[in-house]
Amino acid sequence: MRDSAFIARLMGPLLLVNALAILVNRKGFQEMISGATRNPAVIYFAGLLTLLAGLLIVEFHNVWTLGWPLIITLIGWLAIIGGIARTMFPARMAVIGESIVSRERLMVGGAVVSALVGGFLTIRGYNLTP
Repeated sequence: MRDSAFIARLMGPLLLVNALAILVNRKGFQEMISGATRNPAVIYFAGLLTLLAGLLIVEFHNVWTLGWPLIITLIGWLAIIGGIARTMFPARMAVIGESIVSRERLMVGGAVVSALVGGFLTIRGYNLTP
């Protein structure tokens, strides 16, 4: 549980702040991501970092029991899958990324989900529940 709380204290605020930044500056993020999708090297490098983050999470937190720590493990495995996809298929991932940011509802929906998960992990990680 200590590992879960530690990772939640890192992952929660990161997800929350990133989601809020997207929601506050939607147009800026759409432009930034559109620019990044035109550069396969950026997608490849982002894939390596995502893969590394996922591997670290799973290495230290591969917990498959029901409860809130399972969220961390699932995010770790999703990061591994996303990192592999970005490094192996950067052009295809560029098309997918562009289609997501071109649909504002998808981008906003993803940011809202990220904010909710980030907020939940922040609360659990810092033990802010009464």
